[in-house]
This record gives sequence, structure tokens and C-alpha cells, in this order.
Amino acid sequence: MSSPASSPGHRPRRSTDFNKLTSGRNLLLAWERLERAREPAFKWYWRPSLFVALKAQKVILKRIASQLKNDAFNPDDVCLFSEPKPSTLLRHKSLLAHGDHIVYQAIGNVVADRLYGRVRDRYYVSIFGNLYGGPGDKFFLQRWEKGYQAFNNANRKAFKAGQKWLVQFDFASFYDSIGHGVLERLLMELGVGDDVCRLLCEKLLPHWSCAGDDFVKLHRIVLDTGIPQGPLPSPIMAEVVLAYIDEHMSKLGYVTYLRYADDIRIWGDNQEQVRLAAAILDRLARNIGVFPQAKKFAIEEVEDVESVLKEVSIPSDVEEPDDETFAMVEEELKGRDAMRLLWNLVSKLLSHEDVEPQDVTEFKFLLWATDASDAVARRLCELMRSMPHLTEACCYYIERVEKPSLVLLDAVIDLINHFPGYPWMSGRLLRATWSHKKHLTTPHKQALRPKVAHLMKQTGVKTDCQAQGIAMLMCSELNKLRAERLEKWFNDPKTSWWAIVHVVLNIGESRVSGTLLRALLTKLLGHANREVARAAAHRLCTLGEHIPNVSLDEHDECKTIFQSFGLVTGTPRKFSRINHLYSQILNNSGVRCETLPKVNWRQLLGSEYDAFDMYATQMYGETRASRDLFCQLLFAAWEAVVPCAWAQLKCSDFDHDSGKKLEKDKHGVKVPEMFRKNTDMRIRMPAFCKFMKSLHSLRHHGQASHRKNSFSKLRNRPISFGDMNRLLQELPAAWADLAAEFPE
Repeated sequence: MSSPASSPGHRPRRSTDFNKLTSGRNLLLAWERLERAREPAFKWYWRPSLFVALKAQKVILKRIASQLKNDAFNPDDVCLFSEPKPSTLLRHKSLLAHGDHIVYQAIGNVVADRLYGRVRDRYYVSIFGNLYGGPGDKFFLQRWEKGYQAFNNANRKAFKAGQKWLVQFDFASFYDSIGHGVLERLLMELGVGDDVCRLLCEKLLPHWSCAGDDFVKLHRIVLDTGIPQGPLPSPIMAEVVLAYIDEHMSKLGYVTYLRYADDIRIWGDNQEQVRLAAAILDRLARNIGVFPQAKKFAIEEVEDVESVLKEVSIPSDVEEPDDETFAMVEEELKGRDAMRLLWNLVSKLLSHEDVEPQDVTEFKFLLWATDASDAVARRLCELMRSMPHLTEACCYYIERVEKPSLVLLDAVIDLINHFPGYPWMSGRLLRATWSHKKHLTTPHKQALRPKVAHLMKQTGVKTDCQAQGIAMLMCSELNKLRAERLEKWFNDPKTSWWAIVHVVLNIGESRVSGTLLRALLTKLLGHANREVARAAAHRLCTLGEHIPNVSLDEHDECKTIFQSFGLVTGTPRKFSRINHLYSQILNNSGVRCETLPKVNWRQLLGSEYDAFDMYATQMYGETRASRDLFCQLLFAAWEAVVPCAWAQLKCSDFDHDSGKKLEKDKHGVKVPEMFRKNTDMRIRMPAFCKFMKSLHSLRHHGQASHRKNSFSKLRNRPISFGDMNRLLQELPAAWADLAAEFPE
């Protein structure tokens, strides 16, 4: 006879960890930790979906909690992309749907809290990588730079203590080798609730790890090994497995055991000590189903500890290359140590002579730390031909080149499809090309068409989600799409949901007839994948569409997104939603203010109203984007307000202090003169003029609008969140001035 807890109609008794998992506080913390994830290259893929979902955060978290409590949560399919590795094999990364990501992170929170109590005494002593930030910390993991520096210092300390013998140990396909049964057993031993363990290891991980039908025309093959690589919680799941090895190896008092992620170093006084420790480590690893890489296993006597460390440093004194070699580098970059070092490193990598692992590490650092030069970018195209595993770092640098030369664009386009076995690489290069689409000439577009057409035809292992999405976007840019073709692509089961979301959020309205695009987006509101449905709702809102007269019972999030934009059914067109949008923008930016008074924007702006409304919508959608982009949108919108207000108030065209007429151009009085001089506008709306003056100043010093400061000639820095928020603090007072003159 079954117990009441397991009888039909009764909910099973839940563990403390399961109740913690489904609590609103934990789910919200999971969301906040995802927002603060520190790996930008991977975060690029899912950040737009995160911003879209933010508009319906409460509804989504409530739905997830309810589904988990009722055992009704079903994971979505995973989108995979595979980056090339130095060995020419592939590193497979997994893109989870937003709901799956939240649940995985919420489980990660519970597991990390349990693990932290067990291993925190070993932090910065024997464990240095993937360190948990601590219970309740908004950052899930501590900064890797601090841990890696401590790891190197610990190696130096062991060597200085006289331990000259070293064994280096690494695992083969570590994430892919972790058995779900092993992880479940170790989690239970850690004290994690059995219902949480079953949810993760018996329901979620088998679904996320299963082999798709990309490879063979069979049903999806469920695997019992592997955790998704890329998502933020996965390193902590790996730490649970590695903690088994740490616990036993730390008891060996005759050697020094150090570990950074799955990179293990064992230092000893003699060869026999480290060999014995390595044998013990090998047996421990096999106990939990992971295996060492034979090629990376090495026992050696170290003469110089620095030779086995991976350090990144920029010397203060770098030898100047000869003029002939350095002639290609832009004039403004001569004499800069970091740029010269980067130039030398690229040359060394291209020659394949005496390349050390630390050279590659330093190369990646310098690509990020230096200004982007067209000359260096052209050499990076040569480098990618011989070292395709550096594609991500090289493409990021190429995207930062401000004005790419025709030669650089030719080189990037020529590389697309150069490695047919690496579809991710083709997609990444096409993405770099997309970032410079305004610089493409007619010959460039002609060269791109057959390459894009080839990518569009690829299926199975010959493509991936990024290549699909970017190829469709570029196809729309090169040839205006027919709505029928786009709809067929949306409905094709071989099209990944990530690719659909990417196209929905980025395709130009002019590339598909506006009315037809809106019709296609309306159909996608009923898509089975919530990511796609939310993206379609968000895009319709940015196009100014009210909620359509279709059933949205399955997707309450879509309704909430329309409501957040003030586009619910029945909203009269004659009333402006700009007042509502700017209230939400200030709230999302953390600016505390009373309800904004209503401004009659239609009377004030006249023919400029639609453009201002469009900018307000874009700003709302980009509230958490870069501050440079946000400032550009704010400036573009409000610059039109000044002359409109000037004309409506019938301001005179002279300065009250000097009595002189204001400077004019072909459009009339110059906009800066209207609020900088002592004019009628400055007298009647002082707070508004103060805000506009601050906005002009901040934009002038921003990186997006002006590369260099016009006075100091130094490169401008990106606008910080603090600078932007200080500006937004002035907006309510400026708004009040407008509302007093133009009340709704």
C-alpha cells in the first residue's frame, strides 16, 4: 500500500532544497546572476533574449515556479555551436532557452551554497578556479584574474620551497565525460535534496545532452553523460565532481596539490613522490568516470618556474620594429608599447616559430586591450587561416576597427567558407562582416551573395545556429526578401529557435515589406518556443504595433510585453505613449522620481512626433544596453525637441546679456545657442536647458559619437553607467518645464 505522500492526488513531500529552489527569492537571484555573467563572447548569444524577457520578468518567474512545484516544467531544445580547438577538434557549447537557463542557474545556486561550506577552506590554498562568490552574492563566480594570479603565486611558492619535480594533469573532454549518475550520487553525498538531484540529473541534463538529429536521421538519442558547456552554472557542477578528487589529494602531505578548473599541478621533492601522486590521481579520476589526456600528462624536473606558468604582462621597453616592417601600421599608433608588442606577437604566431602557450594568452589579452588598427586586422585574417581556433578573438578585434579598408573587408569575406568543417567560423566571420555592412561596396556584396547562398543551403553538421541566423540577416541585406521565403524559413523544423530569435530582433523593416513583416511576427506570437514568441512581441512593440487580436492564452509573457510598452488593446491612438515609456525608462535605470507630468507631445513636436516616438521605443528596448548607444538615442530624440519648443514659444533670436543676434545656420538659430545663451527659452525653461546642455556635453565626450576629444586629441572613453544616470537625474526637472509649457 502506497504512502499518502505518494498516493494519487497528493503532492510528494518536498526537500528543503527544493523549496529553496522554487522560492521567488532564489529565482530572482538566478536572474540577477545571469545578468552579471562575465563571459562576453558567450553572453552575446543570449543577452538580447534576456533583455526581451526582462519586460515580463515577474510573469516568467511566477510561471517557472508554478511549473517546478507541479512537476510540469519541460526543458526546451538546446542550440549548439562548435568552436574549433587548437587540436583541430571542436569545443561544443550549448545555448539554453531563457527559462531553462533560469532553472539551471537556480539549481546552481542551491548546489553552490551546499558546496561552499565543504570546500571554501581550500579556496586560494589548493583550489583557484571557478570559485563561488558566496551565498546571496549577485556575482555567481569570483573574478578569474584574482584566482589565476593566486594559482601562479602558489606554484612559485612550491618551487621556492624546494619542490622542483612537477606533474601536469588535464582531463579529456571533461564536461562531456561527466556522468549524470555520478553527478547525482556526489550531489546527494553533498546533502542536496534528492528531488533536486533527480530534476537535474534525470530530467534536465539528459535532455540538454542528447544527440540531435543533425547527425543521423534518427530520433534524438538520450545520453547519460555530459553537462552543457557555456552556461554559468556548469563550472560549479564540474567543481562538485572535482571536489571528490580534491578531498583525497589534499590529504597527501608529501606533495603540493594545486588545481585551477581541470588544470592540475602536483609539486614534489623527487620523481618518485610525484609519480605516486599522479598514479593515485589517475585512479581517483577513473572512479568518477573522467580520464586524463595522455598528451598533456608530463612529469618533469623544473629549472625555471616561470617557464611553466601562463602570465600576461606588457613590458615597458619593447624593441621598435624596423621602419619597413612597421610601415603598414597607422601613424597614430607608432610609439605605443602595447601596439608594438601586439604586432610582434602576430608576426611570431604567423611564423610558427617557438610559439609558447603564454604567447597565445598574451596575444588575446592585447587584442582586447589595444585600439583596433586596420593594418593589424589585415594580418589577423592571415593568422586565422593557420590558427582558426583564434577566430573569436580576431573577429572581435576586426569588429572594433572604426573605418575598415576595402582590403580588410576583402580579406574577411574571402575567409568565409574557407573551412567548411567549421560552420561556426563561417558564421562568426559573417557576423564581423555584418558589423561593417554600411562600408560594403557593390563588389563586396557581389562576392558575398554566393557565399551566403551556400550557407543558407547547409543543414545538419554543416551548419549551426549562428551561421543560420547571420546568413539569413545578410541575405535580407543583400536582396530584399519575399515574405513567403521568410515564413518558410521560420516554419522549417531545421531552423533553430536561436536563429529565428536573432532574425526577428535584427532584420530591417525595409528588407521585408512593413505590413508583411508585421503579419509574420503576429503569426510567431503563437510559436511553441517561448523565446520566439517573446521576441516577436518585442519587435512588434518596437514597430509601434498594438497587441493584435489573436489568442495569447499560452503566452502571458507576450501580453505583459505589450502592456510594458503601453500598447494594450483599445489604447486610443490620439494619446501619446511617450509619457509612459519615459517613466519606464527612468524606473529601469534606477532613477527615483515621482510620476512624470504628462506633456502634450503631439502639440509640441508636430511632424517630428513619429520620429520621437520611435526613438523613445528604441530607448526603452535598450535600457540596459551600452551607455554610449543609449546616449546616442537620447540625443537624437531630444535634439528635435529644442527647435520645436523654440518655435512654439515664439522665442526671439538674440542673447539678452549681449543684445546680439544668435548664430544661425541654414536651418535657423543653431540648437546649442538656444540653451547656452541667455535666451527666452533659458529664462522660461531653465531646468530643460540645463539638461540639454549636460546631454550635449556627455555625448561630445562619448566614444560612439566622437573617437577623440577635440581639444586634448586623446581617445574618448565609453560613457559610464554613473555618468548616464547622473544625466537622467536631471530629466524629471526638465520634463516638468516642458509639461508646464505644453500640458496634455
